[in-house]
Amino acid sequence: MLSALFCLCWGYSVSGLLCFRFFFGGLSISGGVSLKVRVLIPFLLLCLGSVSGFAYGEMPTGKQIDALKRVIGASIESMNSENLSAYLAGIDPESPVYQHREIVMGQLFAVYDLQTTSVSVLPLMVDDEFFIVRHKVRKIKLSGRAKFRNTLADMVQVYRIRHGQWRLWSSLTLKNITI
Repeated sequence: MLSALFCLCWGYSVSGLLCFRFFFGGLSISGGVSLKVRVLIPFLLLCLGSVSGFAYGEMPTGKQIDALKRVIGASIESMNSENLSAYLAGIDPESPVYQHREIVMGQLFAVYDLQTTSVSVLPLMVDDEFFIVRHKVRKIKLSGRAKFRNTLADMVQVYRIRHGQWRLWSSLTLKNITI
C-alpha cells in the first residue's frame, strides 16, 4: 500500500508541477496558446496524475465499506458525546495525527458543545493495509463560551488496519466551508 500512496502522491505532485509550470509559462507549446488550452492541458495532466495514483489500489467491497462506516459512526458518536478516550480509540496510536488530535479534541470538548454529522463518505481505494475515503463532516456549535464558525469540512482520510479494525491514520482537509 505504501507504493500506492507513493504513486498517488507522485502522480499528483508530478501532474501538479507540470500544470503549474505550463499555466504560469515555464513549460510551453510553440506558438501562441489560447487561455482555453492553458486551462485544459493542466486539467488533463492533473486527471492523468489522479488515474496513475489510484492504479495500485482496489475498489472496496460492500463489507469493507460497511466496516469503515461503523468506525466513522463510532468516531462521530464519540465527538457528540465528548468522549475523548472513545474518540482516540478510533485513531491509530502510531499515526502522525494522534497526539495533535488528542490535544485539539480535548480543548474542543472543554470549550464547546458541538453537533458533528457525517454528511457523506465516498470510498476511493483500499488494499490490505490502508483505506482511503473522501469524507464530508458538518460541525455546528450548540453552545460554548467562545466564538465558533459552523463548518462543512471536505476531507480525504486514510485509515489503517490495526488489530483487524480500521483506524484513522491521516487526514487532509480539501475545503472548509463556513455554513
